[in-house]
Amino acid sequence: NKAVLQREDLERRVDQLSILTRRDEQTGLYNILFFREELERRVDEYKRCRGEQFLSLVMVDIDNFNQFNEEHGQTTGNMIITNVSRRIDRIARGMDIPCRFGGQEFAILLPRCPLKGASIFAERIRANMAGEPIETQSELFQITVSCGCAEYVPEEDNAIFVNRAEEALRRAKNEGRNRVILNETP
Repeated sequence: NKAVLQREDLERRVDQLSILTRRDEQTGLYNILFFREELERRVDEYKRCRGEQFLSLVMVDIDNFNQFNEEHGQTTGNMIITNVSRRIDRIARGMDIPCRFGGQEFAILLPRCPLKGASIFAERIRANMAGEPIETQSELFQITVSCGCAEYVPEEDNAIFVNRAEEALRRAKNEGRNRVILNETP
């Protein structure tokens, strides 16, 4: 019995370690390392299906976050990041892969989702953030996000796919923030 209990304890610890290496500690979303692995896996799946399915990527960035952090402090900024990540996770479908990409930026892989669907998903995130203030311990804050979307195209390099979504995100920020921009060209 003791050996069985030790094995079960070891298995539980391995599971916990696996979660820790795949999840962002602050937000609970997948981390960037997991994102890269999953992107590779999903692109391979796309190739096996010979393009009969779709794969899209949405990049989300909290608008004016650095300025917000300077004005309200890192603790409040962390509360905002946590709240945004929870909202993204709630909006995502069960098959979607929401990740913290870094800082105040998020990446959501959307398997079996064409660019139009990614646009609708991103708009739901944008509207949710703009439409409902975030409550912290002391105040309500009106936060907006910008989103960039891209759809994987056959034989595209994974880095180029991600760069196209990031380029759309940069355009959204440069064109006034609080918007969704699509990158339709590979």
